Formats: sequence, C-alpha cells, structure tokens
Amino acid sequence: MSVPVLYPALVAASVVVVWLAGDFLYARLTALRLARWESRVRRDPDGIRVGCRDFTAGSGPIALLFIHGFADSPAIFRPMAGALALRGFTCRVMRLPDSSIPRPLAAELHLGDQLRAISDEFKALRATHDKVWLVGHSLGGTLAIEFALLRPAEVAGLVLLAPLVRVSHWRSPLFSPRTWFQIGRRTLLFTRMLEDFFPMDVRRQDARAFDECDLFMPFPLYAELFRAVDAVRGHAPGVAVPVLFLLSKHDHVTSWRAAEAFFHRCGSPRKELKYLPGSGHVIPLDHGWTQAVEEVDRFVRFA
Repeated sequence: MSVPVLYPALVAASVVVVWLAGDFLYARLTALRLARWESRVRRDPDGIRVGCRDFTAGSGPIALLFIHGFADSPAIFRPMAGALALRGFTCRVMRLPDSSIPRPLAAELHLGDQLRAISDEFKALRATHDKVWLVGHSLGGTLAIEFALLRPAEVAGLVLLAPLVRVSHWRSPLFSPRTWFQIGRRTLLFTRMLEDFFPMDVRRQDARAFDECDLFMPFPLYAELFRAVDAVRGHAPGVAVPVLFLLSKHDHVTSWRAAEAFFHRCGSPRKELKYLPGSGHVIPLDHGWTQAVEEVDRFVRFA
C-alpha cells in the first residue's frame, strides 16, 4: 500500500536532487572557465579591458553618441566612428558601465545605471554641440530609443542598427529567450553567471576574430536587457525625432521583423528604413558597414 504513495514523491525528490546537482556543477564549471578567461584578458589600471575604453574621434558641429550593445564594447564601433569622423562628425563612443570590467563588478549593476551613463555622456556633448544624435547597436539601440522617449526636445535624432525590440527565437529551442531567462532566475540556486557559447553573428570572415567583448554575463544584466525592451514596447508612436533604421534580414540575435514593425509605428516626422543584405546582426563590423556609414552621413547631414 505504501509503494504507490511513496513512488511519486521519490521521483520528484530525485528530479530536484539531479537538477540541483547539475546547477551546482555548471556553476563551478562556469567559475573555472571564467577564471581561465580572465587570466588571458589584459586590463588597464582601472580594471577596464585593454582596447575597450570609450573614445572620441573627429570634430565637427554635429555630434554622434555611439552606444554599443549587450556584452559588447566601444571597440565594435572603431571602423564606423573612424569613417564618420573623417566626414566631419564628432564621434563619441561611450562605454556602458557593465562593459569590459571584471564580471563580479558587472553583477553589481543597478537598474537605470546604463541610462544614467548615457545621460552623462549626452549632457557633456550638448555643452559643446547644438545637435547630438544617438547611434545605437542592438541593446544600445533600445537604450537610445528609451532615452529619446524621455528627452525628445534635446535629442536631434536616432540611428538604430539592428535595435533590440525583441530577442530572436533563432537560437532558442522550445521556449522564447525571455521564458528561458524567467525559468533560470527562478530555478537556478547556484548559477548566477552564464557563458555565451554562440559564435558572433557576422558573415564577414575576418570580423569573426573580433574578441573585445564579454563572454560571461551575470543574471542582473539579462534583467536589465529585458527591462529596456519592456520600456520601449508599445511606445513607438512617442518617438518624435528623426530616425534611421538599419536592419539585416539575416539577424539571428534580434528580431528584424519586430524592429520593422516598430519602425512603421514610429511617430517620427522623418524616418527611413534600410536593409543591409550582406550583414548579420553585428552591422558595425560586418559586410555593409561602409554602406551604413554612407546612410548615416546622408541621413544625419540633411535632417
């Protein structure tokens, strides 16, 4: 009589034990891999990875504030910022506060820290330039939209490269990325850091050697990512500044269809949408980045 009663409880307990054991082992393995990765990373005296600091290129009456994406660094904008600087723009490439620092410190990010950093950079540029545009890639594009919604009278316009309106399901089996995140944050007791095993979504062969990005991301940064996505969802009609969307239909990281739909709902007085056929998600480094420079130059100069 007792066996049928105990059997389901034993099965449930076994599943929990196996799950916790797997969680613990993955957390330990990730910690070891993070330590090994850190041993190969060179950092400056401030703890920022060498080659990943913010920088300014060029000088001109119109300023472009570049905002990189999730797990990226300012280095991703070197080609575009250099080319646009030669065309007469002041190109300020900022570093988001979680980027390129030791991962334990990145885990201490508070919600809103990224927007505050953008606000500080924007304020500094506005002190010396009448027009300041935001140029955002991926999550950087989402944050640029959010900032423009908060300060439409001050932002001259937006250039959005594969903006993160919704995470693509391309790399997410069974459930959406958001669902996997929610499952993980509720059921993982030991794992607080995830390693990115996916290759860079870029079609240009030599760009795949780019490694000035973060491979290990703490859970709070994923929470901030989805917070930013939620902050702009449904607010496209409120985008009241000129906006240029540059998208790729081969994007496996963000949903280009969601970005396209967002574009069509934008309330911008002047808006354009261009597709870069030779690019994957990482437009600033992929085939077509020179076309992106041409589009940015033309759109911003004559806005």
